[in-house]
This record gives sequence, structure tokens and C-alpha cells, in this order.
Amino acid sequence: MKQTQPPGRPRLTLIVNQNAIRRADQMTNNKTSQSSGGEDAFCAALINGLSLQLQSHFVRQFLNEILAERNLRTVLGTRLPGHGRNAQWVVQVVRPVAEHAQRRAQGTTEEREAVYAATILLGIDYCFLSVMRGKYDAPDALKTIVWSAVQRLDRNSPKAAFVLRTCMRWGNFDEEDYFADWLESRMHHAMDVLKLIAY
Repeated sequence: MKQTQPPGRPRLTLIVNQNAIRRADQMTNNKTSQSSGGEDAFCAALINGLSLQLQSHFVRQFLNEILAERNLRTVLGTRLPGHGRNAQWVVQVVRPVAEHAQRRAQGTTEEREAVYAATILLGIDYCFLSVMRGKYDAPDALKTIVWSAVQRLDRNSPKAAFVLRTCMRWGNFDEEDYFADWLESRMHHAMDVLKLIAY
């Protein structure tokens, strides 16, 4: 029995574009090969998104500069052990801790955002030598990698650089205070809870 078109409705024809299906398959294959050979696309988006919320031009510039470093991206894109199929990347652990530290910090927007950037660096530093075992062995390897970016931040925004160095304990002895101890203890607590130390 032949179906009739209801009155008042246009006749629609379904057109399937075979090329689009092939392109989608190619994109899936590319994504799979990228995941096995480099960063997962979603993880890369999380890392790239770390600086999007920052209002301070110079702190955002600093964070973008250090996040362009391949070794730092490798650390942030490392999966945490013992979480099964839903294992988190380091970036997923570090970001909420950094956001919390920024909310708790005192000072100008730029200074609070420097705390955020420093907390991300503390998270990277906490995992750096274990993830990069064999490639870097010096305790101050991370500092060496990011130092030129820190110096640039110091020229452009001395207050933000002071806060960052203080949090990282890269300043003069008299710059280190209770706040640096508090921030470091918060980071260590967060990492311990998520068994990051199991490396």
C-alpha cells in the first residue's frame, strides 16, 4: 500500500553524504593515533584552558608561556594511577586546588592570579621528577625550565612575580612566609588524597 503525503507538509528527501562519513572516520582514526602518540585532545583542551579565566594580561602571558613547554604539558597530561577507567589527569587535580588557592588569597586580582599560577606550578613540581625520571634528575629542573618566563613576569609585573616566587620558594629567604607554607601544605594534602604519591 502506497503512503500518501499529509496535506500541507513538504516532501523531504534524505541525502547521505558518504564523503562526510569517511572524513569522520579519518578524524576518529587521527584522534586515536594522537592519543596513543601524544596528548589526548580533551586533556590538551584542559591544559590550554588553564589560563582562559585570568584577567591579568601578564600572568596569563606567563602561564601560556610555561604551558607551551612540552615537558610541563607531559606532566599535566599524566594519568593518575589507581583510578581505573576514569583515571584523572594531573591537570584535573591541580586546577581545582589552584582555583581554591586563588579564592583564598589576599591582594589585587593580579596577585591572586599569581597564586593560581604558582599553585599550578607547585602541582607540576610535585610530580615533575617522577614523571620525567631519567630525563631530568636535578631538584631544581622545573625552575630552570620556567626561569626566563619568571624573569619576564618580574619585568612586566613585579608584584605578581614576587607572589609567584614566594609561593614557589624561589625568592629571598625573607620573602618566604606563613602563606607559602600554607599553600604548599594545601597542595601536598590534595595530592596525597588522590594518591599522586604512588608514582
